[in-house]
Amino acid sequence: MSKNSLQVFTDYLKSPAELLQDMEKPLENNSSFKAQWINEAVSSFSLRKINIPHGKLLTLYRKIVGVIAWGYEQKELDRTTVVRLLTHLIEKGRAKNKVLFSVNSYDTTLPSILVSGISGSGKTKTIRTAFSYIPQVIFHYDPENGELIHKQIVWLSFNCSPTMSMFGFALNFFKAVDGILDTDYLSQWLKKSNPRVDHCIISMQKIALIHSIGIIHVDELQFLIQKNSNKEPASISKVEAIFNEIKVPMILSCTAQGVEWLKNNEALLEHQEITLIRRLCSDEHFEFHQIHSESTFYCQFIKKFFENNLLANGVKSPDDFKTLFLELTAGLIAAMTRLACLYIEAIQVRKRSDLYDNAELCRVFKSNFKLWEPALEALRKKRFQDFEAEYIIAKKQSVKADKENHKIEPPKVIQSRVQHPSEVKHLQELNVLAKDVGVNFDEI
Repeated sequence: MSKNSLQVFTDYLKSPAELLQDMEKPLENNSSFKAQWINEAVSSFSLRKINIPHGKLLTLYRKIVGVIAWGYEQKELDRTTVVRLLTHLIEKGRAKNKVLFSVNSYDTTLPSILVSGISGSGKTKTIRTAFSYIPQVIFHYDPENGELIHKQIVWLSFNCSPTMSMFGFALNFFKAVDGILDTDYLSQWLKKSNPRVDHCIISMQKIALIHSIGIIHVDELQFLIQKNSNKEPASISKVEAIFNEIKVPMILSCTAQGVEWLKNNEALLEHQEITLIRRLCSDEHFEFHQIHSESTFYCQFIKKFFENNLLANGVKSPDDFKTLFLELTAGLIAAMTRLACLYIEAIQVRKRSDLYDNAELCRVFKSNFKLWEPALEALRKKRFQDFEAEYIIAKKQSVKADKENHKIEPPKVIQSRVQHPSEVKHLQELNVLAKDVGVNFDEI
């Protein structure tokens, strides 16, 4: 019996309990060099693989799975939906000055998830961790001859950038698709002379439909909220409308400052589009904050980085060390991770007997966080707007100085490409329905 996109997607999902169990597995020590000093050097880098689940991870994972499943289910309930949407896009591409009304207006608001928080608070990493336990690409094969008949993208993630145009936004989309399907959508558009932005957008929508994209994650959304000087700038309302039109749910992430800009956007208020805010977080709004001393995350962080470390010799971390560590890093996960890695490496190199050396911790911090100190100081004083500005400056300067950022490596993608045999008949229905409405798929 053939399975549709929804059924295949759910076949390979892990339950929240299984996800958490996977993340709790101890890291394997793959270092087996004869020289002990090489093993120690390698082990210091393995600290980056420590993955501590954020308190919002399981809820976010369940929400993402639910939104993807809901979107696929809606298309399965009305099997002609995709064909009618593609037909509409083809007519839209042919039209020059003709105004076309959107199809399927009976459901104008799709479930969308908004994730916000200060830079470095772990929001993007948590989203990508959740995604890593969901199959990204599912290849459908004909069980009789083994021929590849469909490439299904379950989730797609890409970033916005400052001063981005709508054309640039579409190119980022094409690049993300090419990166997982080995297609050449980006090069095709880069070769075009004087490409029209509206045609580029329509092409993006067609690709999303043809590859059955389940959800799209757009990161650094704040860059779409700020004004820029582009002739045809990308805007949050345009992006939301593009994917809402083709019934593809979205997960959007931005800084806390981005949310404030969105709420106070005069252009949205003037054009009575304030409902856009409601639509962007129509399902749920996840907010990420600084880590506090009594949080479960911080207790697990101290345990995994320090107390479980062989250098600790089974000694629990003293309260003054934990307080100082959190004060220096201002409860920012990115800073906490970097400082922990650098500090433990310094303890190994300097052959310190005590893992909990406050003076050494301060020395390592002062030596390696000079660029970040203005941002962290602003964060300690709750000056969030100043923090974001200083954080951007520090990132730029650290890139120029070629500094090692010691980010935690994301967990390996559990199932990035699942090969699933599928009956040809099921996927050929699209062509049959297309002929019924007179669509020539050479135009897609």
